[in-house]
Formats: sequence, structure tokens, C-alpha cells
Amino acid sequence: MTEHPLLQITTPACLKVEAFIALVSHNCIVQILHDRAVITFPPGTIREEIPLHVHDRRYRIVLADGWELMEQVVGWIGKSVLYYAG
Repeated sequence: MTEHPLLQITTPACLKVEAFIALVSHNCIVQILHDRAVITFPPGTIREEIPLHVHDRRYRIVLADGWELMEQVVGWIGKSVLYYAG
């Protein structure tokens, strides 16, 4: 596991309002740009690769407050997709 004090990922700009609210409520910074959203996770965030990926890499992200997400890095678009339990 690696701790990244300023871990950032880029996602497609079509971020749902519910996801934006959830991320901000867990102290993430979300910047919506023209064609993408840049998410900066708070200090203490841990990101570890989930093994046995076939095409896209997947990571488990755990914030300092214990909130967990899954990141899928989609190679053909060069951006990440986030999954979380609502």
C-alpha cells in the first residue's frame, strides 16, 4: 500500500451530482474542467492495486476517514472511473 498525500485522478467530466457531493463530503477537492474532472484526495489516502486485472488496472482507494472506493483506469480513454457504495 502506498500513501499519497496529494493523490489525484482524472475522470470523465460527466460526474454525477451525488458523486460530487459524496467526494466533497469526504474532504476531496473536485475540479470540473471542460472535458474532465480532476479529483484530489485528502492526505492519508491509501491506494493499492487490485491484482489480476485483464485489460484495465483497478485500485482500491481508502481515505483517512475509512471511506472506500474502487478506481478502474480505462486505458483506451486514459481516464479513471470511480465506484463507491452509496
